[in-house]
Amino acid sequence: MMLGNLSIAQMESRLGIKFPEPFRSSFEQKHQPIANGVKEGEWHCFDLPFFLLCGDVSLAKEVFNSLLPLQSQMTGKIEIGV
Repeated sequence: MMLGNLSIAQMESRLGIKFPEPFRSSFEQKHQPIANGVKEGEWHCFDLPFFLLCGDVSLAKEVFNSLLPLQSQMTGKIEIGV
């Protein structure tokens, strides 16, 4: 079972970081509030478990590469998947 619909601000708060610009602005526009059928280029973040569901591999890689430099600053862990 997966629960929740987290915003970027909520993810940032939970991870203790700020997503880098311009990635953050672009990423925010791709949020899909309904988890059912996340489309290519869009994302949905669950609270339980803390999981970022990306609609395609390209977006998942973009998220990973944008957050990787911040890994040492993170106060928690997030899973990223497709």
